[in-house]
Amino acid sequence: MRKTAISIMFMALAVSIVYAAKSMESYQSVEINAPVSEVWAVIVDPDHWADDNPVVARSELLKGDGESVGSVIKFHPIVGGRKARAKLVISISEKNKKIEYDVKMP
Repeated sequence: MRKTAISIMFMALAVSIVYAAKSMESYQSVEINAPVSEVWAVIVDPDHWADDNPVVARSELLKGDGESVGSVIKFHPIVGGRKARAKLVISISEKNKKIEYDVKMP
């Protein structure tokens, strides 16, 4: 159940990346029925986003700790059967409450 919910969260992130490439802003939110600390631990560990997650081909923490503002993540979501590429930069982070990314597409 939790893996499914977290996969849904990553699908929302992947969709927002695709829309961000075509527009100036995109906002997505997902409600997950799991303890906040468990969900937060997954969100801030991008080196393992692809583990057991069919919508993430690859992800890698390039800079920072994955939860601090300025952390950089290379992210390859699978959208419509194709692998996309993006760099995510954490712009807002409030531990166990809120995290926002700026998306940079090649």
